[in-house]
Amino acid sequence: MIKLLKNYCLVILVILFPLSTILGYERIVSLAPSITEELYLLDNGDKIIGVTTFCNYPKEAKQKEKIGTLVEPNIEKIVSLKPDLVLAASINPAVVIQKLKQLKVNVIQLKRENSFEDICDNFIEIGKLTGKEKLAKKIIEKNMQNITAIKNKTKSLNRPKIFLQCGANPLVTVGRNTFEDEIIYLAGGINIANKNGSGYFRYSSEEVLKQNPDIIVIETMGIATKEEIKSWNRYKNLKAVKENRIYTIDGDILCRPVPTRFIEGLKKISELIQK
Repeated sequence: MIKLLKNYCLVILVILFPLSTILGYERIVSLAPSITEELYLLDNGDKIIGVTTFCNYPKEAKQKEKIGTLVEPNIEKIVSLKPDLVLAASINPAVVIQKLKQLKVNVIQLKRENSFEDICDNFIEIGKLTGKEKLAKKIIEKNMQNITAIKNKTKSLNRPKIFLQCGANPLVTVGRNTFEDEIIYLAGGINIANKNGSGYFRYSSEEVLKQNPDIIVIETMGIATKEEIKSWNRYKNLKAVKENRIYTIDGDILCRPVPTRFIEGLKKISELIQK
């Protein structure tokens, strides 16, 4: 009888109060720029007590306590901040997650984002954990409307072949099962590496020459890309070179799995295609 009463009370609490209120998630450490950005999107900036050195948006995030990098966060620093929740991304090393759990730190690792749907699932999960599920769904609904509008504009276009450069040395690109590949398709293009593999992988300049893309898009990571553009310009027979269609795009826009960033990246690629 007592057990049933406890369960009943718990159900009432869940109905009446946000999950974050019940669980007390008021001191959150973010282990990825995308998570930090999503927490701010959901009006949880005041709950963030620690971020990585790569967390640069919004500008308020730069003022938060730094706990190290994505790959090598400072475990001792995280523990010293006494978080009640550490949010990790799929790209955070498993050894880091295991170490934190061994130290009895409450860690929740989000799933890998292979598509816009995955991005939205993680965003809603963060919303649930912080009592902002309704806001998360509202933001996603607005972004879905933007996707529909862009698809309607691009559906009748001839799809140009696109090579997306994510790294220069070595040359890295994206294939199937990546949200960047989905962005290229929704924007009205064809990713030349789609059939070469899935995820992120090395790609040869010889294969790019063979595929002869109409457009080359270079993701920048805050580093000057003049030399990277020059390296392509030496291939005079490459269609993208002959037609002067080598573009750069801020890597923070295109490679962060955040609903609003996805739309921003989609708009940018769509604009480049229609130039």
